[in-house]
Amino acid sequence: MNRLVKVTGTDGVVEAAFVYDRTGFLVKEMNAADYLSADTDEERTGIYYTYDFEGNDLVDKQEHYHVEKEFKVNG
Repeated sequence: MNRLVKVTGTDGVVEAAFVYDRTGFLVKEMNAADYLSADTDEERTGIYYTYDFEGNDLVDKQEHYHVEKEFKVNG
C-alpha cells in the first residue's frame, strides 16, 4: 500500500509521522513533538484513530484527551 508514513524537513527533522493498521486505515498521527517524545511509534504520543467495521472514524484521542463521534446507520 502506498501510504505516507513520514514527513521530513530539509534539515532532516521529522515533522509528522503516520501509523496504519493492516487494512490501511490511519491509526496514529504524530507531529514533530510527538515523534521526539519516545524511541518507538508505540511509545510516542499522538492522535489515535479507531474505526468501526465499515471504516467510519468513530473515536480519536490525543494523549489524555478523548473525543467521540457518532454516525447514523442508514440515514
